[in-house]
Amino acid sequence: MYYFQEYYRLPALIISFVLFVLLGGVIGRRRGIMSLFGLVLSIVIIAFVMFPLMVSGWNAFSVSVIGSFLIAGSTILIAHGYCRRTLLALLATCITLVCAIVMAVVAVTLTRLFGLGSEESVFLQLDPTIHVDPRGLLLAGIIIGALGVLDDVTTTQVAAVEEVRKANPSSTFRQLYSAGVSVGREHVASMINTLVLAYVGASLPLLLLFSLGGDVPAWVTLNSAFFAEEIVRTLVGSAALLLAVPIATFLAAYGFSKRSFVAA
Repeated sequence: MYYFQEYYRLPALIISFVLFVLLGGVIGRRRGIMSLFGLVLSIVIIAFVMFPLMVSGWNAFSVSVIGSFLIAGSTILIAHGYCRRTLLALLATCITLVCAIVMAVVAVTLTRLFGLGSEESVFLQLDPTIHVDPRGLLLAGIIIGALGVLDDVTTTQVAAVEEVRKANPSSTFRQLYSAGVSVGREHVASMINTLVLAYVGASLPLLLLFSLGGDVPAWVTLNSAFFAEEIVRTLVGSAALLLAVPIATFLAAYGFSKRSFVAA
């Protein structure tokens, strides 16, 4: 007796992964290869450190906070190397991550979300072998999602300010900050759109299903736990992006405007 369950996809997945690695190595060269190592380390921390702690009964929110700082510190240093630019980007990421954590807690509390907006969260609650706080798990997802986009903004801002400083060594703090913020505005404008579209794309089938709700008013659909969770997730991530620009630019402009700092 047998029955059909799935197509065998592992060979195609392995080929896709190998092509991705080759593309990252060819285009990114050393930085691309190191970023892949950072990606692998992030997955290892999430899968083999954070998940086991959550399953064993640790608070998901606390685990995600500690794990996020661990991921930020290790992956940024691995991907970009140990240098002044990296340390400034790491400091900016950590400061912005603290802001994102506070915003996530406030938003989830005000909207009275309990982390039960998806079937997966409900199934976890029905499993008698594990005890995971659904609200903590929701906060963990928001925090990790925000961290995923902070690295890009902070490293780009610090690099932009450093390049401006190299092009014009006499630049003052005000000039460096103004130039960095100008670059950051353009970057954030595209990143926010990318972030929202990424969330919409991930939930496209369910969003299409909700659009066929018939006579259900739009406000009722938006008020549902599922939509509220996704809206909060998107808003917190976008707000973190916005905050990352002035924070990273300020730190970089202050650091690179000091002649002794650059000379070191």
